Amino acid sequence: MDDPDDIIFRIYPGFIPGINETEGYTIITKKENALHLAGYLGLLYVPEAHMSGNVCMAGSHEVRAEFRQTFNALHLRDYLYALAHTPGSTCCFRSHRSVRFSAIRLPEKAEDFWHVVQHGTRLISMHMHGPGCLPDSTAPFYSNGNQTVHLSGIHYDLNKGRIWLNGLHYFSGILPEIWEYRTGLIAPVQHWLRSRLQDTLKAADVTQFQKVVAVVDTTIKTGTYTGMLLK
Repeated sequence: MDDPDDIIFRIYPGFIPGINETEGYTIITKKENALHLAGYLGLLYVPEAHMSGNVCMAGSHEVRAEFRQTFNALHLRDYLYALAHTPGSTCCFRSHRSVRFSAIRLPEKAEDFWHVVQHGTRLISMHMHGPGCLPDSTAPFYSNGNQTVHLSGIHYDLNKGRIWLNGLHYFSGILPEIWEYRTGLIAPVQHWLRSRLQDTLKAADVTQFQKVVAVVDTTIKTGTYTGMLLK
């Protein structure tokens, strides 16, 4: 049973391998943490995500940060989601799809709160729908002209940044931080490949994997930048 003092958000990130889309990803914190954040920001926390009138506009993204007077549940959700993907986060992953914040890390400056919210908004959209476009440099695949690969073995070459498939084909440009990156207990890049051992990868699968790499790469860069905005 949920604690009545908990604030709970559920997100369904289809582009994070290892997280069941139907079960989703749960973020939990205490109401007192939201109120503490509000006090630090000098804003009113309005839990309702959709409101009418001037109070809603005062917390809207369309209003310049220095004129906003409130933030709502969606702002808090996006802020916490950004924090969950930031190095040195104060959250605790209870499983690969559940994270609890016993405390909320504060922004370096009050106005930076809105920048972190925007980072979280973009991450949620990307994790749900994938990258808007796939950079040409994302994990090029070398296959000697054969786009169909029966995946029977995986080896990561740390020195060359390559993921070898069966010792014959490989993805290049895989930095160690991308290969090792974890969301909670799951390493998305490794999980995607290992869950497909003994499968036959086709051209569409190769593109799907490249999108996963692009999502992880962007998540790491966004998390690093977000961390610079926090105390």
